[in-house]
Amino acid sequence: MRVMGVTPGSVAVGDFVVDGSTVVLTPLGPRAPDVDLVCAPDPVPCTFDVLWLRASGHANAVALDVDEFVRVTRVSHDRCSVHSTGTGTVLANVAMSVLTNGRRTGDLRGEFASRGHVDDTLLARLLADRWGHDRAYLDSVTNGLVVRAEHLFATLVEFTARTAAQGCAGADIVIAAGSGMRDPALVRALTRHVPLRMSDEFGVPTGHKRGYAAALHGFLTRTATTATGLSVGGHRART
Repeated sequence: MRVMGVTPGSVAVGDFVVDGSTVVLTPLGPRAPDVDLVCAPDPVPCTFDVLWLRASGHANAVALDVDEFVRVTRVSHDRCSVHSTGTGTVLANVAMSVLTNGRRTGDLRGEFASRGHVDDTLLARLLADRWGHDRAYLDSVTNGLVVRAEHLFATLVEFTARTAAQGCAGADIVIAAGSGMRDPALVRALTRHVPLRMSDEFGVPTGHKRGYAAALHGFLTRTATTATGLSVGGHRART
């Protein structure tokens, strides 16, 4: 069961407990937020994106991270907003594992998706519930349909591209990173929907952004430096 709604605040559990709606957090100690919707925003990548996007020279830039789930980071003035738009490569990984009995775990180079066409019925089902991410969900959205493997992967790619594009709406430039960027079919689909640029062009290899964020995490922890403001995860100040 997936539960969705509005949360006014959160509590961090670890070395100390603080009210996330009123206190700025530092990334110290192992902790897990009490509210986690599949891909909860992490304050450390957000902090990295704030520094990185401001240095990019583009006032209306968005950072797009496509891994198993998709994360979008927007920065304006002193505010950082991070949210997930839905699944990234996770459904393709599940589908490939099922089709090959576990011998392969993804359509990494888009060889299947590149040969297929979008199935409109399947795409509509996916868009109706963008948070499904397991075998049971994949079985439910394909129930009653006869979809060839290449068309399945092409549809999953288009689904990810469309939902990601919704999260990037209005951006002058979308700087992408993550394992999904190894899939040429996904890159082409994203390019049709958003002004896409690769993170490599801005000094961060597409497959290593998490490593940069981890290094920043270590620095912030070692120096006990505040990682981010209240807007991470979509927090809105009380009025």
